[in-house]
Amino acid sequence: MQRVMIAGTGSGCGKTTVTCALLSALAGRNMKVSAFKCGPDYIDPMFYREILHTPSRNLDSFFCGRDMLLQLLDEGSTESDISVIEGVMGFYDGDEGSACRVSEITETPVILVLNCRGMKESIGAVMQGFLQYNTPNRIAGFIFNNLPERLVPFAKDLCDRFHTEYFGFLPVHKYKLESRHLGLVTAAEIEDIEEKMDALGKLAEEHFLIDKITSLMCNPMPEYRKFNVSPCGEGTVIAVSRDRAFCFLYEENIEVLKKLGCTVRFFSPLEDEHLPEADGLILCGGYPELWAEKLSENRTMLDDIRN
Repeated sequence: MQRVMIAGTGSGCGKTTVTCALLSALAGRNMKVSAFKCGPDYIDPMFYREILHTPSRNLDSFFCGRDMLLQLLDEGSTESDISVIEGVMGFYDGDEGSACRVSEITETPVILVLNCRGMKESIGAVMQGFLQYNTPNRIAGFIFNNLPERLVPFAKDLCDRFHTEYFGFLPVHKYKLESRHLGLVTAAEIEDIEEKMDALGKLAEEHFLIDKITSLMCNPMPEYRKFNVSPCGEGTVIAVSRDRAFCFLYEENIEVLKKLGCTVRFFSPLEDEHLPEADGLILCGGYPELWAEKLSENRTMLDDIRN
């Protein structure tokens, strides 16, 4: 199975932007792509879903452990030509939950995103530091974010100097993904999200070495002990909130409910007048404070939830 990790030198370096650009470019080539996010992050996968129109999963080596993590990757990649895994924070940050650790468990080659804003010679110092900090590692090369095109030859020379690969760059552009206290603004809140993702895909086609990225050599999926779920909830109906206010949801949890035999019915506390008929209710996290007035005006929904 072909797979690659897009990791970064730190939070805010542009790895989600680069990941979305790559996903959009691959989807534009009519490739079957699956996307994953390292760690317990439910916001970035919303962007992947906007591009790929399929659920994305999380790979969390802290919560899941080796075998479950490999099973999630394997099952989520079954019908894909390539899997793209986005790292979390800086490549080495998080100890057992780091992107570095996930790359080791899954035996996945890594492309590091390096934010070059305000740097030239210091780019080389950052590269050398990441390549040599913890060896051996699975860093295959770099994508340079916010790099002026006139510095591309310089970046390529640095890659040659440090015996690593050049996979492309992103120039300074206007398609930034906005942030707030928990991370990025959610995809559903961006009115022109489709246009932004398409534009990023075009930038990737122009400036990334896509063929080189998709031809990165991968080891076969490592062997793992599979976890089986025995159905025990046949006939049970679970109502699950899903809309702009309640959108923090891990797809794996929904899949487990279905494997247990439950029927999952999604509903919108914002838009629907009533709860669906159900035996249980899951109200997901999100940003309900941004929609407090509209939620409080939906009296029939509030009454159903109370009762």
